[in-house]
Amino acid sequence: MALRELPGIALITGAGSGIGRDSAFAFAAAGIGRQTLSVMTEASTAASLQEYDLLYSVNVKGTLLVLGALCKQMATQESRIVTGRNGPRNVGRGSIVCLSSGNGYVAEPNKGAYTTMKHAIMAIMKTAETGICSIVA
Repeated sequence: MALRELPGIALITGAGSGIGRDSAFAFAAAGIGRQTLSVMTEASTAASLQEYDLLYSVNVKGTLLVLGALCKQMATQESRIVTGRNGPRNVGRGSIVCLSSGNGYVAEPNKGAYTTMKHAIMAIMKTAETGICSIVA
């Protein structure tokens, strides 16, 4: 049982396995009020350009589309003030957390397409603070 209910919603993509699945269980254990899970499957390698395009759509375009939807929603929200042990502070309109994998940093043999996608997600995360919302919103 959770110690307290967390406010808000957790939107978790890739909840079918790996980091996404572990994140879903962690949010549930922490008492998140509502979760939206998106289970997407992906292959480790692409044998053809068509398979590569599918992986790109799921991993890269999917990340951009989700970020765009979140940016639009967060732009309509009021900033929140929370009171912690050091007094009140503005926590903004929410947080967006993107996760990739170790393949976003280091390439592995025979995982070219997968590694390319994970590097792209890392680049999206790195540019998010510099205006990605204006690009995808």
